[in-house]
Amino acid sequence: PEPESRGAIREAVLAVTAVAREGTAREVRKGEEEAPLVVGSVAHAAATAGIPAQLLGGIEAILRRAHALSGLPIDGVESPAGEGPVDSREAHFQVFFASSLIVYLKR
Repeated sequence: PEPESRGAIREAVLAVTAVAREGTAREVRKGEEEAPLVVGSVAHAAATAGIPAQLLGGIEAILRRAHALSGLPIDGVESPAGEGPVDSREAHFQVFFASSLIVYLKR
């Protein structure tokens, strides 16, 4: 993600959002409701994905950081962390973390 670290993080956050919503939608169909679209969190998909409570807090903290760095609005407001350069080491971490989380959510 060196050339465009923020863009890589943004794509990773959006990919996690899509997969979490997809997993939640499978469960929601049973109740005929609509799956929520939640950016920067997987708490709504935790039960469906079988994420233990002890792990969820750490996952949520990392996703909140990624969401802030992505430059995507948070509650309709741009994050100040979304300005300025992103450390390429952290960008790599965030992208690989998101990839691993997607695998976890899909199993």
